Amino acid sequence: MEIAGGEARCSTLLVRYKARAGPNYDLVCNFDITDKAVQEHFWNYRRRRRPYVAGMSPVCTAFGSWNHLNRVIHHDTWQRKYSEGCVMAKFCGQVALAQYHDDSDYYCEQPTESDFFAVEPWPEVQQHPRTSVARFHQCQCELRDRLTKRSIKKPTDLWISDPDIGYYLNELYCGTLPRACDGNHLHLEGKRASEAQLWPWKMVERLCWGIMRLLHKRKWQQSSSMGRGTLPADPGKFDSIQSLTR
Repeated sequence: MEIAGGEARCSTLLVRYKARAGPNYDLVCNFDITDKAVQEHFWNYRRRRRPYVAGMSPVCTAFGSWNHLNRVIHHDTWQRKYSEGCVMAKFCGQVALAQYHDDSDYYCEQPTESDFFAVEPWPEVQQHPRTSVARFHQCQCELRDRLTKRSIKKPTDLWISDPDIGYYLNELYCGTLPRACDGNHLHLEGKRASEAQLWPWKMVERLCWGIMRLLHKRKWQQSSSMGRGTLPADPGKFDSIQSLTR
């Protein structure tokens, strides 16, 4: 299940890995998550289906690096976008807490400089013992400008409920994979910033590897609790997906 998932690339790839995917609550699917009726639809669906992992990638327009400047120069526009952004941030934080309550999992992606996670109830989410953050640069996942093909660095934070979700992305900083990026980055501004909101497939792939790693671990934990087996020292070695050498 994805919230603000755009093209729902994670769901698309997970289905290829034989995992089941839920709906994508995004405007491209006619779901406006800031609408109370849509939120109610979401909570009803969640109560019925109990998704293992909730993926969230809300836009950062209201919380990005230009936010403080826009607050002064275009205050009315900033106020409207910020109010909408806070509704989204609050909702996503509630989803994260609900997943914790059900002993399930989530991930939420934002640019590193975003103020998104300062909105309540994210500070409460941050204090939860299961919360961790995978930090990486999207240039290592081959994020490039569509026209010039130059790399875009885009430092990114992925808040996660289990380290396995970010296992293949964490600390993937510029220079880790020299073939992915030559260090000559294009500055994000205007239309380029909007286009860079679409995750590169290499990032989607690594995230999905982590989700599958988590699901395999959960499966073994469940089997162990029912006396059907023991949890292996490294659940990742049972991944049905290809192994990754970093």
